[in-house]
This record gives sequence, structure tokens and C-alpha cells, in this order.
Amino acid sequence: MATHTPGPWKVTLKGDVAYRSTYEDQSYGMWVELANVYGENVEPDARLIAAAPDLLKALQMAEKKLLELEHMVGGGDDEISVEGEILTARAAIARATGTA
Repeated sequence: MATHTPGPWKVTLKGDVAYRSTYEDQSYGMWVELANVYGENVEPDARLIAAAPDLLKALQMAEKKLLELEHMVGGGDDEISVEGEILTARAAIARATGTA
């Protein structure tokens, strides 16, 4: 499984998404275009795409905490159950990481 380009990503002045290069070549440290964004909602769409690495990390952390919570309180009918939320988080993580 390939990994995504590491963040941070940012929105450029023309509404595209870029990342900071870590390659050991002449591009090191430069912002390199990652995606061109088109359509009626360029800026909001570009912001959402640029936030993807942070959103994935936050969702992975939330999934871990939900698992801890479910183990602490149990999953019976009278208890708090977060099984549906865990499954939703896992599905989104799998989609983002290509493991779906």
C-alpha cells in the first residue's frame, strides 16, 4: 500500500493545493503543486483537500479513543455503544489510505 504525500498541504494563491518538498534535490523546501482544483467552489474545495492529511490523522486518533471508550464502558444494550461510529471511522480511514 502506498502512502500519501505527507502534509502539511496548503492552498496556493491561484486555488491549487501544494505541499512542501522534502526531496533531496533543487525542490527541497519549495511548495510543489499537488492538485489543481476546478469548478464553482475552488477555494472551499481546495481548503478541504489541503486539510486531508490533518483530517486523516484526527480521525485515526478519534478511532483509537473510541475503541478505548468502548472497552471502558462496555457495549451492552444499557451501556454507551460507539460501535457504529468506530465502523464509520474505520471505513473513512480505509478509503483515505487505500485499504478499502
